[in-house]
Amino acid sequence: MTSPRFPWTPILALTLGTLWTVTAELIPAGLLLDISHDTDVSPSRVGLLVTAWGVAIAALSIPLTRATRRLDRRHLLVGSLAGTGLATVLTSLAPSYEILLAARVAAAAGHGLFWASVVVSAVSLVAEQHSSRAVALVVAGPTVAAVAAIPAATALGERLGWRPAFALVGMLTLATAALLAATLPRMAAAPEGPPGLRDPSTAAVVRTAVLGALILVAHFLAFTFIAPLLGGHTSLALLVFGAAGVLGLLVAPAASRRYPESGLAITAFALAASLLLVALARHDVATALLAVGLWGGVIGALPVIFQVRLLALASEAFRPTAGAVMVVALNLGVAVGAALGGLVHQQAGAAPLPIIAAGLALAAAVALARRTTAPSQEKRPVAPALSHAE
Repeated sequence: MTSPRFPWTPILALTLGTLWTVTAELIPAGLLLDISHDTDVSPSRVGLLVTAWGVAIAALSIPLTRATRRLDRRHLLVGSLAGTGLATVLTSLAPSYEILLAARVAAAAGHGLFWASVVVSAVSLVAEQHSSRAVALVVAGPTVAAVAAIPAATALGERLGWRPAFALVGMLTLATAALLAATLPRMAAAPEGPPGLRDPSTAAVVRTAVLGALILVAHFLAFTFIAPLLGGHTSLALLVFGAAGVLGLLVAPAASRRYPESGLAITAFALAASLLLVALARHDVATALLAVGLWGGVIGALPVIFQVRLLALASEAFRPTAGAVMVVALNLGVAVGAALGGLVHQQAGAAPLPIIAAGLALAAAVALARRTTAPSQEKRPVAPALSHAE
């Protein structure tokens, strides 16, 4: 049974896991030129280290999750995080670009499997009234990575070289896996249910995941090119965006509880409004910063609202697979949004980007505003998702 008291130690250990996996994913971006010089390959090929990570996650997360669904969730979390850490350490020792790329793919496989399970497992550790808080804490890891861990690792890499930076991130990931092994209780495998697409909650989960990915496409279509959008005020805008994102993350648990079914649609509408405001006020600094603040708050709240909604729609047997679907949707949304934004920017410049993005967000909002709950899932709580094995 889950305890009514909030299990801070294991939840914070899971948060550290999300922090270090995202740091491992994105650290090549800041050290691109150093890696390029050391491995004697072009910067564009080094950029593929990030691209390959996303492709590997999209391709492997669902199959790996389905293949491991009968494992104790504790063993799965510890093993996948340890695999990511070990592969990141091996990345730092790679003697050639080809081995470096292979190590990155191996690390990404562990990352995808870990992320497919981490939110589901976090809500299984808490009483139902604490589920949104647990999700918010776990998905705060990437925010801390962006604000602190990735800049710190980049600074270390610039001072000592990219290899020590990767090695340190890998070792911290391994240490976090050891912490998880010490603090997580045993968690039973997911309950048996209809295999694959025959689960009754599949259609609602997949539909909502696709629309959530569309929201992310809208965001990254514009955000990838925020510098040309806002001209000389980019640094201040990013500071406002980040601060507002933290506030959005803090209010997301309450929003998920207050609007369990309509919260995601409201978030998409708010994103569309903020992007339209950016388009209309990009040359008015004060109004543009206000728009960017609204935009950042929406994006800060989105991961929690999105993931809580997906888990609420999924049957208990389908939740592990729903976690993998969520990971795929997030990564595809990022990749497609950035690529589409690049095409638009190349053809028409930055000005149309927030308008197109707002249109996509509005389309997602309208679709989400329709009934998305499967009839058999109307009252399904988010937690507990998995039972503890005594």
